[in-house]
Amino acid sequence: MKRNLLSALFLVPTLLSAQVTIIDENFDSYSDQDYAGAVSPIMSTWSGNTGAGTDDCLVTSAESSSPSNSITITGPQAGGTQDAMITFPSDYTTGSYAFSMKYKVAAGKGGYFNCHSTSIPPDRWMLQVYLAADGTGLAEMGGDSVYFNYSNGAWVDFVVSVDLDADIAHFYVEGTEIGTGFVWSAEALGAATGAAQWGGINLYAASGDPVADCEYYVDDILLIDNTGVATSVESLNKPPSFSLFPNPATTSASIEVSLDNESEVAVSVLDLLGKEVAAKNYGVFSTSSVINLNTTDYPSGIYLVEVSVNGKKATKKLTIK
Repeated sequence: MKRNLLSALFLVPTLLSAQVTIIDENFDSYSDQDYAGAVSPIMSTWSGNTGAGTDDCLVTSAESSSPSNSITITGPQAGGTQDAMITFPSDYTTGSYAFSMKYKVAAGKGGYFNCHSTSIPPDRWMLQVYLAADGTGLAEMGGDSVYFNYSNGAWVDFVVSVDLDADIAHFYVEGTEIGTGFVWSAEALGAATGAAQWGGINLYAASGDPVADCEYYVDDILLIDNTGVATSVESLNKPPSFSLFPNPATTSASIEVSLDNESEVAVSVLDLLGKEVAAKNYGVFSTSSVINLNTTDYPSGIYLVEVSVNGKKATKKLTIK
């Protein structure tokens, strides 16, 4: 790309009828120094060419969020030759989707990524994110520029949720929403040249820092179809709808809770004997939300995550490696 560039997660404001994992890639089945576009079915490049001598990026065992590989993007501050694409199976124009990835900017370096309207560029930049070496970031979304903080030198959760039918998107960094939602079709810089559409993620070798070079790593990529179907008022009496990702988890997991209106939310983590390991009442959420669960100190094993919404409970298994 040569153009110069979990607490709350918006979903369709109804109960979800289904959740489908479309992409689940951690690069662990490939070898160190493989070209990602040559081995992974979800990876390509801006040019469409993969392998040696192209703008492809590499699989690396030097860094990983979950054992044992990730992909790495490096280049000079102004931009390098690596220009990778995470390609969705379709250029989506309808439905609700949540994309998440683990992303680590090397200490003292910068990074960048954008959400692209199509899987085969060039077309439109819908969201652009610049990451500086001092732990500050800039998100260009809906024509606005919003600054935020992130953990430079550490693995960070990035989540982008888009309801294409409502033309509304939300961006989250380490479980915290950046801004308050934005119009997806307005595009990153507010050009608004087309309809709401989403086809991939561009990982370009550019730095969001004015001086530092680019070096970052990406792991544990998920794309989930959260398209919902409107339900009757009686559906509000059903158990809460939520999802867990990634699952299995290593250092953290995201609990995505679907809400139709203001609700009191609490989460408990239990072992398989029913013993409570952790619990927290998060109070009242006004919208559907993502809660970040730090699992660093949890021994490996299977746990039960219980979500309570206005006193109604639902439970799912979570595997921690």
